[in-house]
Amino acid sequence: MQDQANWHDRSPERWNNYTIGNSPLAKGSRADSIDKAESLPLLPRGGGRNNADTERGSRLPQEPPLTLFTKLAFACGTLPGGLTTTCIGFFFQTFLMDIINLDVKHVGIIILVGRVWDGFSGPLSGYLAAKTNTRWGSLKPWVTGSIIPFAIFYVALWSPPPFEYEYRVAYIVIIYVIFTMFLNSFNMPYSALTVHLSNEPSQRDSAVTYQAIFGWVSILGGALIQGLLTQALYGAIGKGCTDCTNMTAAMEIIGSRPQSKEQWKLQLTFMLGAGVLAFISIISGLLVIFNVKEQSSLPGKSVTNESFWVSVRHLARTKSYIILVVMIVFAWMSVAIIQSNLILYLRYVVHLEDHFQDMLGILLFAACISSPFWLILCNKIGKKWTYIMACSAFAPLLMINYFLAHNVKATRAYAYMGIMGSLISPMYLIPATMLPDVVDEAMLRDDGRRREAMFYACFVFFQKFASGLGIYASTICLDMYGSYKSGCCTQEYKVEESLRIILGPTAGAFIVVSLICAGFYPITSEKAKENKVLLRNLRKNIHGYNDSQLETTAALSIFNFGVFGGNSPSLPRRY
Repeated sequence: MQDQANWHDRSPERWNNYTIGNSPLAKGSRADSIDKAESLPLLPRGGGRNNADTERGSRLPQEPPLTLFTKLAFACGTLPGGLTTTCIGFFFQTFLMDIINLDVKHVGIIILVGRVWDGFSGPLSGYLAAKTNTRWGSLKPWVTGSIIPFAIFYVALWSPPPFEYEYRVAYIVIIYVIFTMFLNSFNMPYSALTVHLSNEPSQRDSAVTYQAIFGWVSILGGALIQGLLTQALYGAIGKGCTDCTNMTAAMEIIGSRPQSKEQWKLQLTFMLGAGVLAFISIISGLLVIFNVKEQSSLPGKSVTNESFWVSVRHLARTKSYIILVVMIVFAWMSVAIIQSNLILYLRYVVHLEDHFQDMLGILLFAACISSPFWLILCNKIGKKWTYIMACSAFAPLLMINYFLAHNVKATRAYAYMGIMGSLISPMYLIPATMLPDVVDEAMLRDDGRRREAMFYACFVFFQKFASGLGIYASTICLDMYGSYKSGCCTQEYKVEESLRIILGPTAGAFIVVSLICAGFYPITSEKAKENKVLLRNLRKNIHGYNDSQLETTAALSIFNFGVFGGNSPSLPRRY
């Protein structure tokens, strides 16, 4: 008991009370070697709990294994967030501009506000869920109460009524904000539910494997279901435009052009697609609610109760974290620009909009199947150098977007999309795998105090802020330089030039900045392994059970960082 009491002592002198073998683990002194640290136990000076106590403490209550149906039901919980956010990422900007006839700069503001609020509400939802205590658990009530409103507001997002222009903009902003609130109220507690599936690490890892598979399915399904419905019931989105050749000065006024019949028919296909995705989301949520039991928490956790600004100051003085955040901001700005403007690029630059759905499927499929390759490469040459290699290939590839000819063959465009998808994948995957290493380093620096919640929350916020900022910047470019006319079939030549610049030099420059920052990232593979060895021994001897009993496989949960979709990551565990 005294050992556990000492664990809450955060003073630097507390480290002097522990030894690795006969070598003190004092401030500024790490293990003499990784092999020695890994083989020698961490014990309090002058004794500690005996072997019998340690063995008793390491035993967790026996429980029946999770059934296959339970694992599949739990994995279905990834579908609501993955399906809806992927669809929003690829279609929402074009939907607002070319079907609802909103002004381009207003579209950028709407998406920026929605993404920023999404970033704030995610950590807030996680915080409130952690504070909840009911007889049904702390997480299941949030999952249960959020899934129906989540589905309703998703359908409402694609169903703006024919109000006056100002009221229509206000409606979409309000509905988007409320939707992201319920999205996070479902996603964050659901992600944290991974911790409470079972006390057996093998059972949790098996469930997370199914979760990862369903995560990729949701990424593919979100874009393909909506796209195929629209294509089958109407055709290419660009066919719903209005002939603005003889547009009068009065029609140039923002909000003066009502929806045409063709635009309304096109909107109905999006409303139908939203209804299908909402129905799938409700069924998936009900499977989680009625088939997944929230187990009691593992023993030995300690929760940090420091103020928000104290935690922020600790984050600000973590050099590796600052570098990682700058890396992801520029990388995700680039990917968001590509994601939201791809359909416009195919329509106005290379004139291949009829192939959009097939090309989108190839891009997403390539991103999915290439992920294991990048994770294997991370283990071979390290995360930092894998990311540098991916950026070094991705930045020149994006420059091709500026030079592609109008008459490019569709087969070459398909191959290009496949290559682009395989290089987009590491922009999301690798920074997410770097974050746990940063958290470990900060824990050792701060005398064992963990702040994962703040690290992950800010990571998610900057991810969503970067994607919103990237989309906002691209819409401003289309408006100010390209003079884009929402809903019109023909656009000025400047629109084509703007899209070439946005998806070419601009997106490529963001990747180059991210690449330069990666060169300064200080945590090498050797240093990350050293930190993990010290933390593993620390947890094993202080808490009395193995580190593996607390951690699920990080690589399998990477999709939670929102590859194309913007999902929130799994809530980290606090020790």
